[in-house]
Amino acid sequence: MRMPHRILLVEDDAISRDALAALLVDDGYDVVAAPDGLDALAAAARARPDLVVTDFQMPRMDAPALVARLRADPTTRAVPIIALSVDPWTAPMRAATRADVYLDKPLDVAALSACIRSQFDRRR
Repeated sequence: MRMPHRILLVEDDAISRDALAALLVDDGYDVVAAPDGLDALAAAARARPDLVVTDFQMPRMDAPALVARLRADPTTRAVPIIALSVDPWTAPMRAATRADVYLDKPLDVAALSACIRSQFDRRR
C-alpha cells in the first residue's frame, strides 16, 4: 500500500490553516500544519514533508527566511515549495522567496490542488 504524500502547511491564520488542512486531507494527503516559519522548520525536521505550502507573511519567520533555511538543508533542499500571498507577487518578492510556485490569495482551492498534483507528477 502506497503512503500518502506528506504536505507541510504553514499558515499563521488558524481558521485558514484548519480549513486548508481539511481540504488537503480530503484530497488524500497527510498534512502537518505549522503557524509560522520557526515551527515549520521543526515540523520539517520531524515529518520529512514531500511538499511545502507556505503563507508569505507570518510572525517570527516569513516565507523568504523559511524557504532559505529549507533550501540550505540537504534533507529538504529538493522539496517543492508553493508560496501564497495576499499581495500581488512582484519580481523582488519572488526572488526573495525562491519558491517553485507562487499563488495569490484569496486562494483558488482547485488551482492549489492542481498545482500540488503537478508538482508531484513532475517529481516522478
